Amino acid sequence: MRNRYVSKPKLSTSANPAWTEPHPLFFEGEAISWLRGLGQNHSSYLVLTDSNTRRLCYPHLEPHLPPHYLMSIQQGEASKQLQTCLPIWEEMNAKGADRGSLLICLGGGVVTDLGGFVASVYKRGIATAYIPTTLMAMVDASLGGKTGLDLAALKNQIGTFHQPEAVLVLPELLDSLPSREWMNGWAEVWKHVLLALPEEWESFKEESPKLSYDLLRKAIGVKMALVSEDPLELGVRQRLNLGHTAGHALETMALATGQDLLHGEAVAFGLLAESEWAYKNGLSEQGLHEDIKKYYQTHYQHSLPKAWVEELFSRALAQDKKNRQGQLRLCLLEEVGKPIEGIAADLTVFAGHCREVWEGLKSKS
Repeated sequence: MRNRYVSKPKLSTSANPAWTEPHPLFFEGEAISWLRGLGQNHSSYLVLTDSNTRRLCYPHLEPHLPPHYLMSIQQGEASKQLQTCLPIWEEMNAKGADRGSLLICLGGGVVTDLGGFVASVYKRGIATAYIPTTLMAMVDASLGGKTGLDLAALKNQIGTFHQPEAVLVLPELLDSLPSREWMNGWAEVWKHVLLALPEEWESFKEESPKLSYDLLRKAIGVKMALVSEDPLELGVRQRLNLGHTAGHALETMALATGQDLLHGEAVAFGLLAESEWAYKNGLSEQGLHEDIKKYYQTHYQHSLPKAWVEELFSRALAQDKKNRQGQLRLCLLEEVGKPIEGIAADLTVFAGHCREVWEGLKSKS
């Protein structure tokens, strides 16, 4: 994965935030300096990794960390369950972690989602810091203070808002990512370009996926701007759900049926299904939908689930956290850079539409 980014600019940072305000970001050397400067700022330090990041990433960061206790979970979405939390809390308690402790979460979205939740309720809340090790976590999961656990196969049904003290972005950690995991995160970069980076779209849709440092900074900035304006997701932050209504339902269906599907692969399908819904309902132009369809077929068609279970897909839609009064609430694009959130849609009709999209793609597989 080398040479997928170019290390140059830096994002500005800010003072430590209140729990509902955006957290500071530190890049590269600033991130290492932040770690080295922790000193006696907290009563103790704990580091949470998964089985992959403990082996691939932790050895590179260990020299920069203050004295700490290391904990690990198994890699993968299956760990993002409440039963994973109990032994972590027991370990923390056994090691004397108190309300002055800091939990450093080193990993991808599962580690930051679960670790953030663990910290948010342990002794009614202790501080966290995130070091994302995947593209998905760097541009999405580690940002904005949402924590989350799955409820059986239902995505992110349990969670809290708990802002970390800092998010430390070290792009060189992406060097260890397998190609599939890299493309998993790329789907969120694609989403952020569609949401708020129209100046990038023309070149983005024509070129092979390649992450410059400038695009990484901009993609992060899209999410942080919306989080700053709406930290508790009461309004414009809902735009970040573009592609996620259909995407989360597809991911839940795949998980429940044992089909191998990553979050970003599901979101990519959601971007396509929701763009076609917008076009068919007169919100956007056909050209935008055709561009999105072409991009999906070029980069994500291979990930399409082989089986569709209507009941599971519809049940997952019914549990979407944005639903109100029995109706879905979608974020849709009018054009690139012009999203509209809170658009009502009938669950049954939308589920049928998504199946039709899947069938159309499957016929071309």
